[in-house]
Formats: sequence, structure tokens, C-alpha cells
Amino acid sequence: MHRCWDSANEALYIEYLLTPLIIIFNLTVFFTMATTKTLRKLPCMLLVANLALSDFFLGVYTLAITSSRHAMTYQAFVSVMSSLCPAISFVWVVGQFAAALSSLLLTTERYIAIIFSMRPSISVTAMACLYCMVASWAIAVFMASLPFFGVGTYTTTTFCLPIQPAKGIPHSFAYSASVVAIGILLYIITIPMYLHIFVHVRNSGNQMGIKRDGKLAKKISILVTSNLMFFLVPVFIGVLWLMTQTFSKVSLTTREILVGSLTTVCFSINSFLNPLLYAFRDRRFRVTLKHRLNRLIHPNTTFVQQVSYRSAADTRSNAGNTIKLN
Repeated sequence: MHRCWDSANEALYIEYLLTPLIIIFNLTVFFTMATTKTLRKLPCMLLVANLALSDFFLGVYTLAITSSRHAMTYQAFVSVMSSLCPAISFVWVVGQFAAALSSLLLTTERYIAIIFSMRPSISVTAMACLYCMVASWAIAVFMASLPFFGVGTYTTTTFCLPIQPAKGIPHSFAYSASVVAIGILLYIITIPMYLHIFVHVRNSGNQMGIKRDGKLAKKISILVTSNLMFFLVPVFIGVLWLMTQTFSKVSLTTREILVGSLTTVCFSINSFLNPLLYAFRDRRFRVTLKHRLNRLIHPNTTFVQQVSYRSAADTRSNAGNTIKLN
């Protein structure tokens, strides 16, 4: 019997609360934006929908690994790792790379919109965003496919993660290090962009358009910072494991929880927070969602009543924005 198995699984019970919310929130964001023409025309909303889809994939991974570990004994799980882990770990890598690339694309879109606001010829269109989104998923799928060709492996841990803080398997360690390094790099690239944005907004005084875009950039910066922090926590633990003797006197059970369970929970908390940090705080998304819910709750509402409700909601939102700006 694997003596760490039960303890690590107990730490995963919180996932039964987080995972359904991750899936529901992110699917709500994705389908609301994908099926609303006015939102689809906005580059930043397209990219937020892209991030929501990647977080949905991470939620699927978490649900699969948590339920599988709880449903099987250690011996039974090990016996199916070779077939189970490649499938669900592929989903995790795709989701993580797509999320990191989405954060970079969101930052880049806001950077161009604000810094080049006085040069209309330089802008990010919805079509350009779609091309970038397709490219981001292609890169994510490529990176996730490498272990199938002998570069890295998905079966070194019982959490089916390709992140292995040990040099015992050279090609696995190299793949792990590459995944982590690329992820950190994608997030770090955004830091100088945000610094430039905030300096530019501050120096622009009360120019209405720049001030409004600056507020949107601030929301996105909070989202990207959250992604970076929850990505770095597991990485920091892995570095301590690999480079220091910090864990030499820590019990095997505690190490399994820190390296496995905590990593999974960190990524889940991040995927849970992402839609709350931007999409659900955006007035346009909230108005659209309220309108959809109203139609769902009152399906017999006439077209005139629907238009009246939507106009009233828009008026209240615009009034709220006017008060904030004043």
C-alpha cells in the first residue's frame, strides 16, 4: 500500500466544490461571449472567452484525476496509469499553455489599444484575435503531444502531471523544466507591458478613452497576476525540492501533498477565480448574461418586453459608469 495515497486524496476533497464551479463559470463565459454578436466583435472579449475555454479544460483534468484517485486503490490506479494518464495529462498541458498564451494575448491587446490609441492604423481586430487564438491552441496541442513522441512522459507521478522535480529520468526532467520555463516566460513578458501602460495612463491625465481603457487594463492585470502567482507556487515548491534540502526532513506524506495535491488545488483556484476577476466584473457581459437569464426564467416574455428590459439594464449600467467616471 502506498502510505501517502490516502492523505494526498483527502487533500483533494475541496476539488468537488471547486471543479463544478470552474466548469459552470467558464462555460457560461465562453458560450455567452461566443453566442453574442456584440461581444464577439470586441477583441478583448474574444480573448477572455479563449481563456475561459482553457480553464474549462483544466477543470476537466481536475475532475478526472480527483474522481479517478478516489475511485481506485493505489494498486488499481498504477495498473491503469499507462492508459489513463496520457489522456488526462494531455488535457492539462493543453489547458495550461492555452491559458498562459491567452494571458499574453490579452495583455498585448490592451497594450496596443492604449499605447497606440492615437494611431488608429495600429490596432488589434477581432479577426486578428481569432488567428492568434487558433495559433495559441496549435502551440498548446504541439507541446502536449511531445510526450507521445518520447519527449517527456505523462506517467511519472500519480497525479499524471508532466512536472517532475527530479533528475532521475533525464528526458522527463528536461520536458518538465521546459514547460515550467516557457510558462514563466509567457507571464513575465507581460510585466513591462503593464508598467508602460500604467505610466502612459497616468501621464495622459483625464483623456476619457485612455482612462477607460486603463481601467480595463487594470482588471486584466489583476487576472494575469493571479495566473502568475498560482503558477509560481507549485514551481517554487519544485525548485526547493530540487535545489535545496528543505524537504529532507519532511515526511513523505507531507511531500506528496505539497508536490501533488497542493499543485492541483492551486491550478483549480486559479481557474475558479479567472472568470470572476474579469468577465463577471465587465458591465457588457453582466448585462448580456442578465438578459439571457431573464429570457430563460420568463420564456413567454414578448419581444417588446425583452427590448424594454435590455434598454433599462443598459441605462442603469451606463448611469453607474457615469457616476464612477465623475
